[in-house]
Amino acid sequence: MILSKTKVSADEVNGEAPVCVRCLYIRYFLMCVLAIAMLGLAAGDALQVISELTPMHFAIGVICLLALIAGVKVWFELRAQRSSVEQRP
Repeated sequence: MILSKTKVSADEVNGEAPVCVRCLYIRYFLMCVLAIAMLGLAAGDALQVISELTPMHFAIGVICLLALIAGVKVWFELRAQRSSVEQRP
């Protein structure tokens, strides 16, 4: 998979060459690593609260966040559907 051809985004903005997807992933990864390192240096002892959390807490948090996003999306869809039905003659 590493030796496969690199996918290149199809968008060409302002005459610049498109950036390959693999390069974008590497950039995002490096930015996340840098952000975590800066957080660790800046927060120091304030992160002791996080040490009590388990991976299960994070999993439950992600599931709750996704459920909230799905609920908001359904609410917006229902609002759009009701407004389109009310606008019909």
